Amino acid sequence: MNRELVGYSFRDARAIAAANCRTSTGTRLLFALVAAATALLTPIASAQPVQTVSGLVEGAEENGVLRFSGIPFAAPPIGPLRWRAPTPPAPWAGVRNADQFSPICLQPGAYPDEAPPEPMSEDCLYLNIWAPRRASGGQPIWSRSGGFRLSSSCLTN
Repeated sequence: MNRELVGYSFRDARAIAAANCRTSTGTRLLFALVAAATALLTPIASAQPVQTVSGLVEGAEENGVLRFSGIPFAAPPIGPLRWRAPTPPAPWAGVRNADQFSPICLQPGAYPDEAPPEPMSEDCLYLNIWAPRRASGGQPIWSRSGGFRLSSSCLTN
């Protein structure tokens, strides 16, 4: 059961899950168009480069929130690295552009007859980080798990 449904009675949780599954394609398309229009109309500025253990990354700033997308946290698990423990990513020279989401890991779609809308790849071990512009140390982090079923680093809840 999804963590979002914890605390509901079984009947309520089942009804919520069923309602979520009945969302029409038209509703999803309308939501996607509104989200895309909002994203296109919202100004985004480049964030100052930040030093990581692998090199400099430059993300984007929007409404006081910094976003760094597509930062590798391990080498791609392909070729001889497939089915092995993760290894550190190769360092890069210069500033890595971190304002685009990376492909998601291979997985089935949310519904049996469709694939996830995001591009998929075996090269999918990347972080997306959102932080307030004026962050202080010692703050908790949150990592979305997807319950080992369906997940993407660009999902936020």
